Amino acid sequence: MFYVEKQKEKQFLLKAKIGIKEGKKIALNDIEAIYLNEFRNFNFPASFSSIKIKDYLAYRDLRIKNLYPVFYEIKAKLKSEKLYKGKPLKLPPKKLKVKEEKEGFVLLERDDRELYEKHWFGQLGVYKSKTGKFHFLDMFEALYLKNKGILKLKNYKKFLKKYSDHFEVYSFWRDNGFVLKTGFKFGTDFRIYFPLTSPTNFEHSKHVLHVFPKGFNMRVEELSRAIRVANSVKKTFILAVPKEEKISKPSFYLLSRDKKPLYMVKTFNQEEKISSKSLSYLLNKANENGVKLLIAIVDRETSLTYYEITKIKLRGNSNFGFYEVRWINP
Repeated sequence: MFYVEKQKEKQFLLKAKIGIKEGKKIALNDIEAIYLNEFRNFNFPASFSSIKIKDYLAYRDLRIKNLYPVFYEIKAKLKSEKLYKGKPLKLPPKKLKVKEEKEGFVLLERDDRELYEKHWFGQLGVYKSKTGKFHFLDMFEALYLKNKGILKLKNYKKFLKKYSDHFEVYSFWRDNGFVLKTGFKFGTDFRIYFPLTSPTNFEHSKHVLHVFPKGFNMRVEELSRAIRVANSVKKTFILAVPKEEKISKPSFYLLSRDKKPLYMVKTFNQEEKISSKSLSYLLNKANENGVKLLIAIVDRETSLTYYEITKIKLRGNSNFGFYEVRWINP
């Protein structure tokens, strides 16, 4: 720690929200001291050896943007949840017969117009064409309909074991009336259509959903790439994170330009990995504090990319938390 006692310097630091007041002194940590050395001609014997450079680069960038990073915990009452209004799903009571189960597809014995046109399960005929009459279900649709007692599957346990986390997320959203289809073209697990969307009442999806499985570690740059792809095609990126926690300290907190509580900030290098456990803890901690989580990613050229994360609220309970992730320029 470094201490400032001169009145003129203390006044500047207090106004700039740098340091913490301790009696008649202002206490600074190494990041704050290094920043003052670089930009304000202070001369503290601060060293990079005691800090994480990624934290300093994010701190410096946000300061340059006239925001106020602080190293004490902040709490607010911001609206940190976004409600997604679903609609309970009603399925036809009739049973479906399976002709083939192969390579992750389930072929129905005969086409079912109501299941496809009203509830949008499977693909009837050629994709985006009215030709053909084969009715294929993907593995998640087949598992879901099996759980609802509508069809029988020979490979049920095999499919369920392989995709248990993804299926849990799929089922929760489907139960809320949302239609989920593959998100392969957008680098994610699913694309989402809101309730009452069907092949006969069609609008392009505006949301994609990516599942972070339990105990999984993901390279930050892979997550960033998926978010960028979604943003580039004007789709909202939603992240499903399991409710499992491992304490992970935020890098710092952030006040807005008018010095009001705004974000809890966590920094990463582009090649680092982020775990589902630590991400779950950070998201819950930010939500408890009434602020949003801001992920700051530092690339190899010291440039910063920021993602704002907002919690989603849906009807019912799930072992996963759901969050909108938005690429921003603070």
